[in-house]
Amino acid sequence: PLGNRVGGSRIVPVSDPAASRRLLEAAAERRTRCLITVGEGNIGRNSVNKISEQLTRRGHEGVNAAALRHGWIVNLAQQVPAALLMQLADVGNTRVLAEQQHLLPSYRVEHAVTLLKEKTL
Repeated sequence: PLGNRVGGSRIVPVSDPAASRRLLEAAAERRTRCLITVGEGNIGRNSVNKISEQLTRRGHEGVNAAALRHGWIVNLAQQVPAALLMQLADVGNTRVLAEQQHLLPSYRVEHAVTLLKEKTL
């Protein structure tokens, strides 16, 4: 389980055994510190922005963390049930999907019925 900003935790499944092993080893080593760190071993509130600024200064395209996360959520929404999406993404609502609805597929009635039948059998 990973802690979140409001004191709860979420389960983050890792299907690759080697990646899982590395993450578990890093978690055991760091205990209460962040798994992903930069600089002196900490992540501040604006770390992604600072990394993006460094990339831009070096002539690379910056990183839009929100766009990356939203894209991941939109992609995940097409693969898993909403309850699992909310758990994995650690969100309390699906507002991001409403805001990105133009990126979601539009299902024909026949396809929707087929999907619902598969899920209820």
